[in-house]
Amino acid sequence: MRLYIDVMRHAHATKVPGVDDLYRPLSEMGISQALAARDRYRNEFEKIRLVLHSPAPRALCTAAIIIGEVRQPFINVDRLWTFRNQRFGNQQWQAFDKYGYELPKYLEDPVAAEAMHYFGSHAAIEVLNQMDLMLGLGDYDGDIVIVAGHAVCSNFLAFHLSGKQDDNVFKIALAETRRLRLVFEDGKYVGIAKDDH
Repeated sequence: MRLYIDVMRHAHATKVPGVDDLYRPLSEMGISQALAARDRYRNEFEKIRLVLHSPAPRALCTAAIIIGEVRQPFINVDRLWTFRNQRFGNQQWQAFDKYGYELPKYLEDPVAAEAMHYFGSHAAIEVLNQMDLMLGLGDYDGDIVIVAGHAVCSNFLAFHLSGKQDDNVFKIALAETRRLRLVFEDGKYVGIAKDDH
């Protein structure tokens, strides 16, 4: 029973003066990136069972463009976004302001690491809960769940989905629409797919 969880960063978004970061839209380049990423799934559309996305429209739009006409449930997962008023929210945003996309720096800074691991563990729990609610513990035969989120946070989500055993998941960084395919056999994490894009 094989299941793939594809963790990805949203496509490129544009900054709009006066618009909160949460609501930034995809740019023209982002739309092109999402369309290019769609090609990765051309032979797998029938295997996509569920799409989970952060509350940011850019994550939802990225997933919607990639999936296109596939009629699978899309579920907003608030835990895939860091709200400043949630526990460790300010620390996560301060770390992002300080380190940007330099992932090793988060791991070297104990305060940033604690905040990001808090995010990753809670996001992983929510992703797994949604999968259980929507898909059950049924037989998987190469089924795919797509999780569209944000660069730094997606790395910590992937780390916690791997059972905190695979440092190789810290790969998403700045690459918009980069897919990190986590492979699970019989409910256990076994590694990153070799055809990872």
